[in-house]
Amino acid sequence: MAIRSKKPRRKSVQPRAVAPLNRYDIETVFGIESYVETELRQQLRGHLVLHKRTKPGRIRIDYAGDVGGLIDLRSAVGVYGTLSVPTRRPTGLLGHGNFATLVSKARDVMKRYPAGTFTTLSISASGKETKVIRRIIDSLCDELGLAYEGGQAELAIALTRSSQDEPGWDVSIRLTPRPLSTRSWRVCNMPGAINATVAHVVAQLTNPAPHQHFLNLACGSSTIMIERLRIGLVRSAVGVDIDPAAIDCSAQNLSAGNLGIDARLVCADAVDLPFPNASFDAIVADLPFGMLVARNDDNAVFYPKVLMEAARVAKSQAIFSLIAVDHRSIQQATDSLGKYWRIKQTVPFKLSFKRGYISPSIFVLERSNVEVVGD
Repeated sequence: MAIRSKKPRRKSVQPRAVAPLNRYDIETVFGIESYVETELRQQLRGHLVLHKRTKPGRIRIDYAGDVGGLIDLRSAVGVYGTLSVPTRRPTGLLGHGNFATLVSKARDVMKRYPAGTFTTLSISASGKETKVIRRIIDSLCDELGLAYEGGQAELAIALTRSSQDEPGWDVSIRLTPRPLSTRSWRVCNMPGAINATVAHVVAQLTNPAPHQHFLNLACGSSTIMIERLRIGLVRSAVGVDIDPAAIDCSAQNLSAGNLGIDARLVCADAVDLPFPNASFDAIVADLPFGMLVARNDDNAVFYPKVLMEAARVAKSQAIFSLIAVDHRSIQQATDSLGKYWRIKQTVPFKLSFKRGYISPSIFVLERSNVEVVGD
């Protein structure tokens, strides 16, 4: 009798576990959202879904990776974990299940930091003086052992109407005790210092590379230079400011940054630099806005002088990434110096100022291949 061979039984294939997608809201400076999105794509590992932007200064994502990748973002102002609660009225947030979930999410954020890091709570919500919002605030403070702070607080929560088709509320909890734009290296500040997240974008726009000789004109507290050094290696880095107090402030911040890269600080005028011709591959500047930093020369006179001197010390095809609020003066200066510089890109953005906004731009200039200035 023939013996029928048994076929080996196929092992069943178990489906791979897929990490759940969690929702986050990324706060940005108005105007640099696309640069934050680029950093998100470049830096985050794991599954990432970028939602369509619905309002300026806010990016919503679904992300399955560790939050460490989010709180390391350099171009974002803040990162919030967002929980959607399907309740029509804010009183529903006080329901046992919803409130327990909210408290659990808040404690998850607090557990990532040493005990005592979080002592205060703030809530951003329309109608936050209403009895319902006050009840939510008091209940959270009691449960989490925090004191309410109307302004800046370590635990920041935002309540907004859900943007989904179904009615509900979005509860967003900031993942860090301070905004990401508040850098740990900033131990000294100068009046008018630029937002560090914008400074990061300014530095990125110089096409960072290890071979670069890098120059920060009118460096102030050296925000842009430090952000450049945090991106990666340079062959040399020099910060220049005419104010000795700014040089001292820069030295403190560079020391606190513990960057492992030597940077030179020089007290000199940006229109009369003590460097040879064609010395630098990348130049950055946060030019005086004329509101916080007073100058004897007005911008129409000062800007062309800066651009001419920068052209002298810039190598062929060097990038000059600068911030200015006086668009007309920059345009006139580049028009008059078109032989040396051309505007490659303009990035308008908005910064809060007193009770409103100011609207500077990042101008990215490229040095032409013509002869050295003065030859």
